[in-house]
Amino acid sequence: MNTETLTQKQLNALELTVRELLTIMSKSNLQHEALAEALRQFEAELGEARRKRFDSIYPEFSGY
Repeated sequence: MNTETLTQKQLNALELTVRELLTIMSKSNLQHEALAEALRQFEAELGEARRKRFDSIYPEFSGY
């Protein structure tokens, strides 16, 4: 997914929503479904995009 077109607010909201959905799926004993794995990968991609944006704005914090 091209996350570069998302605003920071949209990126944060999307990452939070995916995380909440994964939590609900886990509580419903659906964490082993194929959709859950795809959502975990999507969450990781969103997190990486968020960190890259932060590092580009605040290079002094790069690597934390």
